[in-house]
Amino acid sequence: MAPLRSRTDLTILRRGTQFQGRVLNEYGEPIPKAKIRIEGHVNGKPIETNEDGSFISKDTFAGELKVIITASGQAPEIFIVHINEDSKPQDFQLSPGYVVHLKFIDSKGTPIGGVRIIPQSWQNVRINNHPLDVRSDRQGLYQWNEAPKEPVRFSISKENYYQLGTKEIPTGKAMKVITMYRKPTVTIEVTDQSGHPIQSFSAQQGQPNEFFNSWSNRDTWTGSNGKITIGDSSRNIINLDELPSYVYRVEAKGYHSKTTRIVTAAEENIILRIQLEPVPEVRHRLELPSGEGLGGRRLYLLSANSIYSVSENSLALEAGNDEEILTDQNGEFETPNREKSHFLLGLLP
Repeated sequence: MAPLRSRTDLTILRRGTQFQGRVLNEYGEPIPKAKIRIEGHVNGKPIETNEDGSFISKDTFAGELKVIITASGQAPEIFIVHINEDSKPQDFQLSPGYVVHLKFIDSKGTPIGGVRIIPQSWQNVRINNHPLDVRSDRQGLYQWNEAPKEPVRFSISKENYYQLGTKEIPTGKAMKVITMYRKPTVTIEVTDQSGHPIQSFSAQQGQPNEFFNSWSNRDTWTGSNGKITIGDSSRNIINLDELPSYVYRVEAKGYHSKTTRIVTAAEENIILRIQLEPVPEVRHRLELPSGEGLGGRRLYLLSANSIYSVSENSLALEAGNDEEILTDQNGEFETPNREKSHFLLGLLP
């Protein structure tokens, strides 16, 4: 920074090396309006060939260049060239485009129209000779006739369906069938042992594993009147070789929690019926060593993860959940039926 502040900094600009040549088809005929992109080129804008297939770039770095050439009806090609001040014009020959032919169906074999297909790259080079917004037709068909010879990585997506992520697809005339899975809608119906709807409950989505299920507080919903309908929010992109699966844990105050069966991405319009069993209420008595009941005393029912402080015969909860309980005139009280571990704290004068 010191040379800049003192205005003594010296910047040397070197003249670019001239890079020129022609783009030809398989018969040696010139290809007009072909686009030449030089990877790492400062300008970044592709060079376009003239009517005779020729092009020239006067501001190219000397050395090894990765040149990507695309043209209408032709397969894109990658050329590695070496240029210096003595380099002569070079010819670059393209071959006819290869075909990518796809058909999209759902889990029942029905064609899916409107699937968005975006070629991303091939051989670690970005695809730039494909329209931005191309979708499958009503028969679920898609065809690209200007693909490279090598496999291409595609991004495939459709609203309300799982995105297939970046998938490598080989070129060739044979049609490849791809199954897409609709994001499931899950309805959970929750009743007690008598079949009456439970008025308030929560449903938490988790991932089943071999030894235990993993749960995320982010994927938790609240149901009412014994029913809730939810969609899949935790995962958008799937691997065709490993379809996602889910479980749901249903909890309600005064009841044992229950976990549903495993739900897979191949299912649609899922209805899960859950019956919860009550947690028995427990009655207690607060008394002195003499056996005298302590009536009208305040107790705190705290969750196992509670963090609290006590000051001047009052409790300040910093984390977790608490619930106040008052003993009756005989010192008796009931603890709410809870499945999870809690503990009682009494502040006695």
